Amino acid sequence: MAIADKPTDLSEQELESVKAGEQAAGSGHVTAKPLQASTEPKDGWVRQKLPRERLNWVNVIFFGVISVLAIYAIYNLTRNPPSAKVVWLSLALYLFTTYGITMGFHRYFTHGSFKCVRPVRWMLIIGGNLAVQGTMLKWVSDHRIHHIHSDKARWLRWQQGQQGHDPHSPTEYPGSRGLWHAHMGWLMRQRENCWVNMRDKQYEGRQLDDDRLVRVASDPRVYVGFVVARLGLPWAIAGNNGFLVAGVLTTCAVHHVTFAINSITHRWGSRTVRDNNGRWYIKDLSTDFGGLFALVTGGESYHNGHHLDEECAFHGRKWYQLDSTKWAILLMERMKLVWDVRKPGRRPLRFNSSQYEQPPRFDRPRVVERWVPPESGSLPTQRNRQLTAR
Repeated sequence: MAIADKPTDLSEQELESVKAGEQAAGSGHVTAKPLQASTEPKDGWVRQKLPRERLNWVNVIFFGVISVLAIYAIYNLTRNPPSAKVVWLSLALYLFTTYGITMGFHRYFTHGSFKCVRPVRWMLIIGGNLAVQGTMLKWVSDHRIHHIHSDKARWLRWQQGQQGHDPHSPTEYPGSRGLWHAHMGWLMRQRENCWVNMRDKQYEGRQLDDDRLVRVASDPRVYVGFVVARLGLPWAIAGNNGFLVAGVLTTCAVHHVTFAINSITHRWGSRTVRDNNGRWYIKDLSTDFGGLFALVTGGESYHNGHHLDEECAFHGRKWYQLDSTKWAILLMERMKLVWDVRKPGRRPLRFNSSQYEQPPRFDRPRVVERWVPPESGSLPTQRNRQLTAR
């Protein structure tokens, strides 16, 4: 995948850094020369403050409008109870779009947890796009960034002069503000210094940009068509109540169920995954949630085990854990619709020493600043680049 639409206002130093990263992409690694930075003042060094992130007005307006409509839809339920048709339509769309995200965008396209026949692939693309969570390539790239830089806050990485950070880590801000940022606040900002090479060695063999179907499905014009269909079809089938309940309300429900994986399962919950020696996996802040939360998320809330073995198709590693996406994959495997399913036990659970260390949780200072050498004083942070097809 090529990083398209590069800004023309980059400094020469940043352009050289980008070129070096693209040249290293052939070997599967992106190497970025780290900045010399320090939190302590030094003679002749230049003081910098953390750059502000610009608002993403498209997302601000979209989530604002759909949230207001969802509140009105809940109010309208007390005055105009939904018919059986609306209830069944809402349930069908909730399940279809949820599995489009959990099984499709996440386990199949991001992590390559199994292989499937072409019709199943089409259905996963349709379901994922109807969830209205961004284009497929954008969704996949954001999630891969999350795995590469799990719980590494933007302000801390910038302060240390390092490249890359987790776009939705609750460590970005203290307290409830960090929880809001991880849930959906990160979507309201134009994120900087947060990009991933889709041909990174960690994801070798799972490149998507060479697939014509994926390129077409990730086209912004096609995506807008899915958004219109997601809200328009319920209205065409069941009228105004269908639009409010099956269209708006279920879309918001799927959004917040997905966003809760980024926020809740990186703030609360329990760790249930051990290696063969009985030691806990605590590389990042990811945790596991079971019960009703696991049921409504399609098993995605078993997050600690997923971060341990991201290629595994089963997030609920025990037979009794409520991972309905796992059960759906097993059923399709019996029907010969999917194969090469990556199951637990394909590789031993062996952690390195860094994966036993509890990740630090920093409270962000009121003013984040760093000191850099004079020759690096004008070097801007690397901008997030929308990943598009060649």
